[in-house]
Amino acid sequence: MDYRDQSALFPLFLRDTASDWFESIPTETKHDIDALFEAFNERFPLNDYGKWKKTHITFQRKMTTAETVDAYVTDMKKLSKRLPDLSPEILKHTIISGFLPEIRKHVLQQQVRDIDELLKVAKIAEDSLNA
Repeated sequence: MDYRDQSALFPLFLRDTASDWFESIPTETKHDIDALFEAFNERFPLNDYGKWKKTHITFQRKMTTAETVDAYVTDMKKLSKRLPDLSPEILKHTIISGFLPEIRKHVLQQQVRDIDELLKVAKIAEDSLNA
């Protein structure tokens, strides 16, 4: 999807005050997705509750028995993008704490250095549990 398509879809997700705000901004801003996001974030900054909620959701997320290691880690990476101050090291530990106990035990024993290594080790653990 190119920038023009993204700019065209953006107002479809707005309501109430945000929709009114969109109608009032210059046409050039409406057609430049980067300028549009910047203007939106300037007008509607995330408050402390919003920051807390995003952080809470990320730290409370646990792997379910119905999902794969890959799906869980991918979702955690996605959630972490909403927290720009979250370090890779803290994300790694958050992912580990959310693993199913059997997978967590295996990953902790391997003393993984980063998320890529964590993913490889966790997949091996998952495969051995499913064998």
